[in-house]
Amino acid sequence: GGAAPGSAVRRAQARDLRAQSAAVAAAIAEALTGHTDGPVKGVREVPVRVLRTLEVPAVLVEIGVITHPDGEARLGSEAYQDDAAAAIASAIREFADELVLSRR
Repeated sequence: GGAAPGSAVRRAQARDLRAQSAAVAAAIAEALTGHTDGPVKGVREVPVRVLRTLEVPAVLVEIGVITHPDGEARLGSEAYQDDAAAAIASAIREFADELVLSRR
Protein backbone atom coordinates (compact mmCIF):
# COMPACT_ATOMS: atom_id res chain seq x y z
CA GLY A 1 0.00 0.00 0.00
CA GLY A 2 1.01 3.60 0.44
CA ALA A 3 0.49 6.82 -1.39
CA ALA A 4 1.31 7.25 -5.05
CA PRO A 5 4.82 8.69 -5.57
CA GLY A 6 3.57 12.00 -6.97
CA SER A 7 0.88 12.57 -4.36
CA ALA A 8 3.25 14.10 -1.79
CA VAL A 9 4.54 16.50 -4.42
CA ARG A 10 0.98 17.44 -5.43
CA ARG A 11 0.03 18.05 -1.80
CA ALA A 12 3.09 20.27 -1.30
CA GLN A 13 2.28 22.21 -4.48
CA ALA A 14 -1.33 22.65 -3.34
CA ARG A 15 -0.10 23.95 0.06
CA ASP A 16 2.19 26.44 -1.70
CA LEU A 17 -0.65 27.65 -3.93
CA ARG A 18 -2.96 28.07 -0.92
CA ALA A 19 -0.26 30.06 0.89
CA GLN A 20 0.34 32.25 -2.17
CA SER A 21 -3.40 32.73 -2.66
CA ALA A 22 -3.78 33.72 1.00
CA ALA A 23 -0.91 36.20 0.64
CA VAL A 24 -2.38 37.87 -2.44
CA ALA A 25 -5.83 37.91 -0.80
CA ALA A 26 -4.37 39.67 2.26
CA ALA A 27 -2.59 42.18 0.01
CA ILE A 28 -5.86 42.89 -1.84
CA ALA A 29 -7.78 43.32 1.43
CA GLU A 30 -5.12 45.74 2.68
CA ALA A 31 -5.18 47.70 -0.59
CA LEU A 32 -8.99 47.91 -0.53
CA THR A 33 -8.87 49.16 3.06
CA GLY A 34 -6.50 51.95 2.05
CA HIS A 35 -8.17 52.95 -1.22
CA THR A 36 -11.94 52.57 -0.80
CA ASP A 37 -14.53 53.68 1.71
CA GLY A 38 -16.24 50.30 1.74
CA PRO A 39 -15.99 47.88 4.64
CA VAL A 40 -13.35 45.16 4.31
CA LYS A 41 -14.41 42.06 6.19
CA GLY A 42 -11.11 40.24 5.95
CA VAL A 43 -9.90 37.14 4.19
CA ARG A 44 -11.45 33.69 4.38
CA GLU A 45 -10.61 30.42 2.70
CA VAL A 46 -13.70 28.85 1.19
CA PRO A 47 -14.00 25.72 -0.98
CA VAL A 48 -14.75 27.28 -4.36
CA ARG A 49 -14.22 24.53 -6.90
CA VAL A 50 -13.04 26.75 -9.76
CA LEU A 51 -10.29 28.21 -7.54
CA ARG A 52 -9.17 24.82 -6.20
CA THR A 53 -8.53 23.37 -9.63
CA LEU A 54 -6.17 26.13 -10.79
CA GLU A 55 -2.41 25.72 -10.80
CA VAL A 56 -1.72 29.38 -10.01
CA PRO A 57 -2.53 31.54 -6.98
CA ALA A 58 -6.20 32.55 -7.16
CA VAL A 59 -8.66 34.64 -5.15
CA LEU A 60 -12.29 35.64 -5.30
CA VAL A 61 -12.85 39.28 -4.32
CA GLU A 62 -16.20 40.53 -3.07
CA ILE A 63 -16.31 44.32 -3.08
CA GLY A 64 -19.85 44.75 -1.86
CA VAL A 65 -23.26 43.26 -1.36
CA ILE A 66 -25.75 44.66 -3.82
CA THR A 67 -28.74 43.69 -1.66
CA HIS A 68 -27.50 45.96 1.15
CA PRO A 69 -28.55 49.61 0.66
CA ASP A 70 -25.06 51.01 1.37
CA GLY A 71 -23.45 48.32 -0.75
CA GLU A 72 -25.81 49.00 -3.63
CA ALA A 73 -24.97 52.72 -3.55
CA ARG A 74 -21.21 52.04 -3.45
CA LEU A 75 -21.34 49.43 -6.20
CA GLY A 76 -23.33 51.84 -8.36
CA SER A 77 -20.64 54.50 -7.99
CA GLU A 78 -18.16 54.64 -10.86
CA ALA A 79 -15.62 56.24 -8.52
CA TYR A 80 -15.93 53.32 -6.06
CA GLN A 81 -15.62 50.81 -8.89
CA ASP A 82 -12.51 52.59 -10.20
CA ASP A 83 -10.96 52.80 -6.71
CA ALA A 84 -11.65 49.13 -6.01
CA ALA A 85 -10.28 48.03 -9.40
CA ALA A 86 -7.14 50.15 -8.94
CA ALA A 87 -6.58 48.76 -5.43
CA ILE A 88 -6.99 45.16 -6.61
CA ALA A 89 -4.71 45.67 -9.62
CA SER A 90 -2.07 47.38 -7.49
CA ALA A 91 -2.05 44.55 -4.95
CA ILE A 92 -1.77 41.91 -7.67
CA ARG A 93 1.08 43.79 -9.37
CA GLU A 94 2.97 44.12 -6.08
CA PHE A 95 2.42 40.44 -5.27
CA ALA A 96 3.60 39.37 -8.73
CA ASP A 97 6.68 41.61 -8.49
CA GLU A 98 7.58 40.13 -5.09
CA LEU A 99 7.04 36.61 -6.39
CA VAL A 100 9.34 37.24 -9.37
CA LEU A 101 12.00 38.77 -7.13
CA SER A 102 11.83 35.85 -4.69
CA ARG A 103 12.52 33.39 -7.50
CA ARG A 104 15.69 35.11 -8.69
